[in-house]
Amino acid sequence: MRARLSNHDEVAHVWAQQSQHEGKAGNIFFRDKTLYSYGEHFWLGHFVTPEIVFLNSDSYSVSTSKHQSITCRAVSHKDTFTVPSQNDHNANLRYLMGKYRDTISQWSRAKKYKEIHGERIASQCETLRQYRLTFKCELSNEVIVELDALLRESREALVAQESDKQKVYRAAERKRRQEEEAQLQQDLKAWKAGEKRSYSGTTLALRVNHESREVETTKHATVPAYQAHLLLLAIRAGLNVEGRKIGYFQINKLTDKALIVGCHTIPLSEINRIAPEVAMIAHKEEMTA
Repeated sequence: MRARLSNHDEVAHVWAQQSQHEGKAGNIFFRDKTLYSYGEHFWLGHFVTPEIVFLNSDSYSVSTSKHQSITCRAVSHKDTFTVPSQNDHNANLRYLMGKYRDTISQWSRAKKYKEIHGERIASQCETLRQYRLTFKCELSNEVIVELDALLRESREALVAQESDKQKVYRAAERKRRQEEEAQLQQDLKAWKAGEKRSYSGTTLALRVNHESREVETTKHATVPAYQAHLLLLAIRAGLNVEGRKIGYFQINKLTDKALIVGCHTIPLSEINRIAPEVAMIAHKEEMTA
């Protein structure tokens, strides 16, 4: 496989596959389990196990923050913890406890959007529990006792009644989310038509780039259109495609509704939607071969 890759997104996706030892494009590169921004002084992500990834909680620059967003998207199908260290579990758990305390403090002072803070508290509480469960053998008794005390205190602090005013804020938040969803739907339509370079929503969609002869995803991954055409033919023929390679990526699973490739769960309806365009490109390549 090539070590020199096309762009930052491709580097992150190939690293997330853990299918080769190194890769680089621009200012992002990886060696084995760790992905870096600019140099080894700033790690973006690190595979602790094949299914658990640490993401760096530190910040460095505007461009590195963009690299961190790319990294996060690439391992969205893995269990992740955003922490400051690759191997100091006590320091990581204390960092997560500090973030949890800050969120509780924000919740207690908030006059608006208490529901949002409440959702963050629930999410961070679950993260703390999962970190303790996953790395309990490597945590000191002192930090475990500290965590138990924090969770007891927060449970008592969060027992409160919602006021009518808070219900109004909750209704306003629902309206805001509906408006955001409507805008995302418009953005997705424009992305599919090639009118937008990127799409910030979570919906997984595909489009065909006729100039580069590639299939692109909303998560910035690309594969050759000809290979996509051959894959679709294999699927329609009822062949077993699990483990098959397409571009840099390996197919994890095929269900009756979706194709799972790394962090992508691609609806078969979306694959069938672009099938005619992909077939057209494949036909042109066969004619010119």
